[in-house]
Amino acid sequence: MRYFLYPKTVVVLLWALSILIGWSSKDLQASQIERPVLFLRCEEVSKTVCQAMFQALAEVAPRHSIQITSKETQSETVLVILRLQKTVNALTGSLRWSSGSGALNYGPKYCLPSVITETDLVSHFQAKQFAEGLIKVTPDLQLLLLAGSGE
Repeated sequence: MRYFLYPKTVVVLLWALSILIGWSSKDLQASQIERPVLFLRCEEVSKTVCQAMFQALAEVAPRHSIQITSKETQSETVLVILRLQKTVNALTGSLRWSSGSGALNYGPKYCLPSVITETDLVSHFQAKQFAEGLIKVTPDLQLLLLAGSGE
């Protein structure tokens, strides 16, 4: 037994398929929300500490798209600058940030004692501890990131 599709049936099937495809693409576009961009600039910071700060920011601002940069950014984006001061037995640093207005905000210094930094080697654990501690002592930055993520 042979089955034949009549031209009208083919047209109706193609029309229904095109409507279904149109609806699914509209749903897909609606579900894709543009994420705010956050730039991280690490000034004279080891790669280990910079990566730890990147991960700590990602935990605080999960809806942001975070990118590491070494140059100036556009004024409508958030820029976080990590500055580090090393001594023989401590790792001290602070965060600066700007958003929209371009004015820099300064966070307090944070110190992680008993870190051997003579050779610029900081363990991943120490770097993570330092980055998380630095963000915790900077609540103004946390509020900015939460406000920018729509939460």
